[in-house]
Amino acid sequence: MASLSFAGISFPLVPFLLLSAITLIAVLNRTLPGRIAGLTDALINRVFIALIIARIVFVVSHWNDFSTAWQWFDIRDRGVDVPVFIAVLLIGLVQFAFSKPAARKRLTWIVPVAMVWIGGGYALNQVLNPPPERWPDDPFVSLQGAKVVFSPTEHRLTLVNLWASWCPSCRTEMPVLEQAQHDYPDVRFILLNQGEDASEVRRYLNREGYRFDHVWLDARGVMGAWLGQSALPVTVVFNQQGELVDGHMGEISAPVIADLFE
Repeated sequence: MASLSFAGISFPLVPFLLLSAITLIAVLNRTLPGRIAGLTDALINRVFIALIIARIVFVVSHWNDFSTAWQWFDIRDRGVDVPVFIAVLLIGLVQFAFSKPAARKRLTWIVPVAMVWIGGGYALNQVLNPPPERWPDDPFVSLQGAKVVFSPTEHRLTLVNLWASWCPSCRTEMPVLEQAQHDYPDVRFILLNQGEDASEVRRYLNREGYRFDHVWLDARGVMGAWLGQSALPVTVVFNQQGELVDGHMGEISAPVIADLFE
C-alpha cells in the first residue's frame, strides 16, 4: 500500500518504481557505449507477459471470489500474484540473455542496478514516510453523532475503508464492501467517510440502499493524514491488537479483499 505523493496526488509506489526502473534501463542502454538494440522493447514485453501470467494465477487462486468473467480482466484492483510476476520476469530476462549473447554482459550489471533502484527507492520511502504500526488514538464521530475510537473487539480483523460519496471509485466498490461485510462475519468493517457531514453521508447511503454496521465520519481527514495518503479510496486492515497488517490503495474487489484477509 506504500505510495508516493506529489502535488496532492498519491501514486502506488511499487508500480511507479517499476516504471521508473524500466526508464532508467532504457536511458542507460541508449547513452552508454555498446547500445543493445531492442533491449527496452524486450524488457517491456517480458514485463507485460509476467503481468498477464501473474494476473492469471491470481484469478485462478481466487476463482470463487469472482462473480463475473469481466472481473478477470478488470485490472483496476491491481490483483496479481507478486512472486509469480517476479519469477516469470526473471525467467524472461534469462531467456533474452541466452538468445542474444551480445546483451548478456550488459544485463549482468544493468538488471542489478535496476533492482537496487527499486529496492533503494522503496527503502528510502519507508525511512522518509514510515508506515504507522497501530491504529490512531484520534476520536471520530459515528453516523449517529456519537464519539467513537478504535478499540479491540472480538473480531479477528478490522477493515477500514476511507471513502467519500463524490469519489467514483469509492461508489463503485460500495457493493463489494457491503457483500464482504456479509461474507466475513469475523471481520469488523468500518466505513470512514472523509470530509463530508452526516446528512450527506446518510442521504447517499439511503439513496443507494447500502447497510453497513459501522459508518464513521472523519471531517478533518485525520486518518488519511495518519496514513500519509491523499487519494481515495484507501483500505487498511488491522489485527485484534490494532496493528496495521495490510492495505490497498485504489478501487478494491472481492478477490483483493480475500487476499488481504489471508
